Amino acid sequence: GNIAVYSNTMQVRNVANNSIRDLRSGADNTCGGSATGGGVMIPDPARPHDTYYLFIANDVTGGNCGNKGINYYKFRKNGGVVTYLSGPTNLIASPNVDESICAGSDGNGNYWIASHDQASNKFKLWNVTAGGVSARADQAIGPSGVVTGNSYIKISPCQDKIAWHGGTQLVVYAFDRATGTIGAELGAWGTAIHGIGLEFSPNGNTIYVSGMGTEVKWYTIGGGSGTIAGSGSWSMQLGPDGKIYTSPGGNSIGVINNPNNPATTTYGSVSLGSGSTFRGLSNIAWLNPNKPEIDTSIAGCKVDFNHLFKNYYNTNIGVNNGSFNWNFGDGKSSTSVAPSHTYDSDGTYNVTVTFKDATCGHTWSASTSVEVDCSMPVSWLRFDGEYKAGSVILEWATASEINNSHFLIERSIDGISFTPIGRVEGSGTTSDFRYYKYIDNSPVFGKAYYRLRQVDFDESADLSNIIEVNANSSIINVVPNPSKENFTISISGAESATIYVTDVLGKLVFEATSIDELKNITFGDDLPEGTYLLNVITQDTSYTEKLIKE
Repeated sequence: GNIAVYSNTMQVRNVANNSIRDLRSGADNTCGGSATGGGVMIPDPARPHDTYYLFIANDVTGGNCGNKGINYYKFRKNGGVVTYLSGPTNLIASPNVDESICAGSDGNGNYWIASHDQASNKFKLWNVTAGGVSARADQAIGPSGVVTGNSYIKISPCQDKIAWHGGTQLVVYAFDRATGTIGAELGAWGTAIHGIGLEFSPNGNTIYVSGMGTEVKWYTIGGGSGTIAGSGSWSMQLGPDGKIYTSPGGNSIGVINNPNNPATTTYGSVSLGSGSTFRGLSNIAWLNPNKPEIDTSIAGCKVDFNHLFKNYYNTNIGVNNGSFNWNFGDGKSSTSVAPSHTYDSDGTYNVTVTFKDATCGHTWSASTSVEVDCSMPVSWLRFDGEYKAGSVILEWATASEINNSHFLIERSIDGISFTPIGRVEGSGTTSDFRYYKYIDNSPVFGKAYYRLRQVDFDESADLSNIIEVNANSSIINVVPNPSKENFTISISGAESATIYVTDVLGKLVFEATSIDELKNITFGDDLPEGTYLLNVITQDTSYTEKLIKE
């Protein structure tokens, strides 16, 4: 999630503000600096963690540029150092293409790059996949574009709408993220504002527009419009905190608060101290996750299943727990979030899962194969854990063992990534009851997860089930979670506590300190939808939990 590279479409620089590539002359010779929304940078789906595309739409006039239209570059990070790979690669040479481009996810780990013709009603889209950049056929729909002037284009956060603001026209259409198809018109307005700024609200139901530093106007799909008094902007961008940021010019950034409810929104500003936003802000493609994965823990015929669903910033994406559908590949299924399944016989089984995200309600899927061996080296009877007097006491028992060399005790703070913390010798081969015990004298405070890795003399291994132990001398409870309105935190067994809540970027959004009587603490009704991290610190421990605001 740390910034590695940035661009104003005239230069590309690293975090130390050193130039990586000058795009203003030589073989580059682009004119993106005067475009209304002329740049967007996205990860390369083939290497999303270290390679990036930069797309540039040039000034409509073309100027004296050698590379008019839309071009792209590629950059790569190696050991924290970003270097130029290739470009410019020209996608369209016509100087009549709009000055703005935007990006959206296609729901399969790939991206759409969208723009619009000048002087026609054609939308232009390119699909960016692991195989490269490919053009989709132009789509002629809606009013014709203006012959001269600027425009702006945006895909909604859930990738189900696309809006275009050209001249004094604003139109919004349905958008199919899977195919890049632009569908029915959802709204059209004459804005009386030259098309410079454009952004969707987080829920995609309201569109905000601006001109050359003008006050921001809003239009709600299905009816309603208005102006945000005191605002000002050229271009706009929705932030990860659910607020819309504007570029009014000068040394400040404007902030539109509560954009999902435009009739009650407020407008403020954040001083930059020095420098200027001039006319532009970054252009971000939302809901761009890594492909979902299935996580497994196999012990003989029994398999514990879970899912991994994170964005490219390695933050968990909220899911709808009531939407899961597992197919275990043996004719049986489950709707549990993290099911355990026991197969009837040895074999390799193809497993699939589908679920919906909690933000947009899109359906996602993942698949994997599992190989099970029902001749289990260890017949498990139980595996339990308890926090007591500053330590976690783990106990387990087996009914029989075959060639069992030892057990590795593994611990995790998220139930996904485990680390070995200890070893207990096994009993070789036996058909007798065996009891084992291990004490974790340096536990992770708060919730932790434990499992046993049983290792044979030939170094083959099997895993036990996963157990959860709350190493917390005080009792901390959060309800409801997920929540559509408020969260209520109750704390007992502690004399005092401090509560911090941060968003996915680490920004503090709620704090309560010096809680003497430790009554229930209620908060969160003003938080936008998203994922947050709760941290409670008492006199002798700390507690961490993920909060989901629906």
